[in-house]
Amino acid sequence: MGLEISRVKKDMDFNKNFRSLIEVLKNVAIAQFHILEKRLVHFDEFEKNLESFAHYLNLKKMDHPFLKKAETDPVRVVAITTDQGLLGGINMRVVSRAMNSMKSGGRDELIMIGEKGQMYAREYQIPFTIFPGIKDEEQAAQAQTLRDYLFQDMLSGKYRGIQIVYPHAYSLVNQRVEVATLIPFSVEEGEEKKPAENLPSEILFESKPEHILEFMVFLWIGYRLREIFSLSRLAELGARYVHLEESSQRILEINQKLKLRYFRLRHEVIDQGLRELFAARSLYAS
Repeated sequence: MGLEISRVKKDMDFNKNFRSLIEVLKNVAIAQFHILEKRLVHFDEFEKNLESFAHYLNLKKMDHPFLKKAETDPVRVVAITTDQGLLGGINMRVVSRAMNSMKSGGRDELIMIGEKGQMYAREYQIPFTIFPGIKDEEQAAQAQTLRDYLFQDMLSGKYRGIQIVYPHAYSLVNQRVEVATLIPFSVEEGEEKKPAENLPSEILFESKPEHILEFMVFLWIGYRLREIFSLSRLAELGARYVHLEESSQRILEINQKLKLRYFRLRHEVIDQGLRELFAARSLYAS
């Protein structure tokens, strides 16, 4: 029984030290989350002017591959995952959602960002294109590289849509997997907005409206990808915090059970020692 007590005590000490390490990792994740949250850049003003400018292009009457897509048309589906683990399964949910978005009979292209997504995607045994995981200091360049790749074969009609599947961080403890449709392009709620106050009432186009639309969407997708990359990184840190917190609580529960077992074994040893002592005294007295 002494060996069992010693083993339980070692398990308790190991869990205590392991939980302390988890608490450190939690604090690191929280600090990184708040740092990146302050750096998060939204392009609301750009999108507002973009939607206002779309009023002049009369998108409803324009016949362009960026604006229309049939249900069976092939698309490019981008799944944004991470290079690291301890995220509680959020990478698996992203890959699963991306797989569900591919519906054109094998003509869609799956693009995986991040090593974890590549690992899960290989289990589905379908081909995919690989891009490196998101780096905080390289997000702008990575967004431009991905945008340039996504635009290949779009005008030719080989692909008629772009969807981004990514984890969205609404708060430190709330992350959801979402799908953003970049092409077909549409303004908010599918309606062209009226011109903004800083735009003139009439615009003379030197280029064809179709070419202007293409350049406009090209710029917008670059900005949108940069924003999605930032939100994905926040979701990664938030998911890590949640997973570590759950692990910390499980270890605490395990240690509580070990404590009860430890004290029960100690009491059994003490009781056995007392019984042996009284038995010896009774034998001596007789």
